[in-house]
Amino acid sequence: MQNSQMSSSEKRFGISSSTLHIIAMAFMFCDHLCMTLLGNVMWLHYIGRIAYPIFAFMLVEGFRHTGNLKKYFLRMVIFALISEVPFDLMCGGTWFFPTQQNVMFTFIISMLLMLLMEQPKKIKNAAGRYILFAVTALSALLIGFIVGTVTMVDYFGGGIVMVLCFYFFQGDRILSFEVKYKKKWIRLLVVWINRIAQAYLVWQICNEMIGGLCENITIFGKTYEVVVESFGILALIPIWLYNGQKGITSKPFKYCCYAFYPAHILLLVALQFLIYMN
Repeated sequence: MQNSQMSSSEKRFGISSSTLHIIAMAFMFCDHLCMTLLGNVMWLHYIGRIAYPIFAFMLVEGFRHTGNLKKYFLRMVIFALISEVPFDLMCGGTWFFPTQQNVMFTFIISMLLMLLMEQPKKIKNAAGRYILFAVTALSALLIGFIVGTVTMVDYFGGGIVMVLCFYFFQGDRILSFEVKYKKKWIRLLVVWINRIAQAYLVWQICNEMIGGLCENITIFGKTYEVVVESFGILALIPIWLYNGQKGITSKPFKYCCYAFYPAHILLLVALQFLIYMN
């Protein structure tokens, strides 16, 4: 879903964009496997929480580095429409399930809000640019949460807020503004400030905004009540290992990443139906 700013010839330690996508798709498959065929294997649902934060992170990367934002957005819309019936079949057992929309719609709303926040950056006057950006950013967070909740997209308003948090706190940017650093330690400091912000916000969003199912987990003889969505914090491990490189850059791979979402859901629903019929 994204084109990296790094040259594919640069060799850096870490995880490439394509590898991150594969990791996220694998965890998403585990989650959907639990929702359809293996409902009693709850650990699949736990690790499935790792998928969404990775996709949210990569959406921001794609937004910033895609060569054609209009095509990127159009692909998202097309696959959102393609995915809706399979998603409804999985979540509601019917082809029309209006009480929840697939995650592509979450990303579409997020992209529109990020585009809105890019507009103040074009203002030449520095004071006016930052003031208008602050007002726009706060408005976008509020609008995103309300619209996501009212439209009942996947992960609701909290899912949109998470995308915007990655937009604000990512890499060596300061609140999404690119900055040139003369000293390397300053850039490193900003990177770690952003990572601390990511960790805090992802944890809070997963627990307080998205919330949902709670489970009792026993560790060393002590039982703790844990919000299952909080396992999403583990997504920061592969996210922080991201090296900014593309990895696999072929068009077939790119479209396979998009098609995987509706295709694997449809396959799981079909298998569930066949097992139920037998």
